Amino acid sequence: MATQVNQKGFELLQEKGRLRYLAAKSYYQYYVRSSLDISEKHPSTSVYLDANTGELLAFDAPTGQKTGNTVSTWLYRLHWADINGSDLPHLIFMALMGIIITVLSLTRVWIWLKKKQHNRTNILAINVIFVINN
Repeated sequence: MATQVNQKGFELLQEKGRLRYLAAKSYYQYYVRSSLDISEKHPSTSVYLDANTGELLAFDAPTGQKTGNTVSTWLYRLHWADINGSDLPHLIFMALMGIIITVLSLTRVWIWLKKKQHNRTNILAINVIFVINN
């Protein structure tokens, strides 16, 4: 991991990470927390190592490497409110935004139903007038 830190120019924040072995593909995946991560709780910076030789197979960063990874990491972490500094004010703000979106959606449905009901009343009134006049 130190080689990747020097090559890619990021900061290693927590050396002790997770090590996962995938027997089907015969490699290890080692996760650490780095300056490329946007979540303090779930480190995502990782290297893939060959299980037999220990050779570096790949480096995977949640941000800064590929645009698609950066966008999907941000969307996922925003969805779960899991960003560095996710303290109480941020969580309250996210909860209020969820409530506002829900209220706006419900009021739109309510307005639509009222218009639909009003249109039915107008059509009924027009039909009654038409029948009376004929």
